[in-house]
Amino acid sequence: MRRYLGVLLVGLAALATGPAEAYQQGIASWYGSRLEGRRMANGERFYRRAPYCAHRSLPLGTRIQVRNLDTRKAATCLVTDRGPYRIGRIVDVSEAVARRIGLRSVGIAPARIIVVARR
Repeated sequence: MRRYLGVLLVGLAALATGPAEAYQQGIASWYGSRLEGRRMANGERFYRRAPYCAHRSLPLGTRIQVRNLDTRKAATCLVTDRGPYRIGRIVDVSEAVARRIGLRSVGIAPARIIVVARR
């Protein structure tokens, strides 16, 4: 738990600098089947097998790389929704992205996100 607290503090510092930052570090989580087919903030329907993610402040349509700092695996995804709304979490990823980066079985993990392309 202490390890996550340190990552949380770094993530909060990154968020405090604003959405223009090229990267952020904090806790990543994933969301899946219960939202299948519902509309996201960009108006499209959510599909858990698509490389989507939710971020609080990055513009919709921004492509980011999410790296799980525990497994060192990374995946690229598209910001299509808003969230996460839990303190310290910087990104919610779809089930497809969670599988690629080794996040699905653990639920949450320390992560770094890097902006690849802005919309």
